[in-house]
Amino acid sequence: YMTSRMAVSYPGRFTRLAIVSASYATCGGFFCTIPDTLPADHPPTIFFHGSADTIVPIRTARRYFDRLEDEGIEVDFISALFAGHRWIEESVEGLPAFFLAE
Repeated sequence: YMTSRMAVSYPGRFTRLAIVSASYATCGGFFCTIPDTLPADHPPTIFFHGSADTIVPIRTARRYFDRLEDEGIEVDFISALFAGHRWIEESVEGLPAFFLAE
């Protein structure tokens, strides 16, 4: 959630974001409401999430991803089947590749 808060609180300061096992800034676990509109300058964002995360359900991150995509913001979503609330192995290659693609 803190990564999303950076985009919302400090517009224009970040060129790319990586959100790991989390969702939008004001969400918390199962409770998650994504605003109807997001900042126009929201940075491109990659999500890494485990499909079996019971702390932050993957559906909350997918909703954030969908809203960004609907607004034309560059996004990517990498998930790991059966992974819980943790760093996923796919982030080892996916994270640097996303940031180096700038």
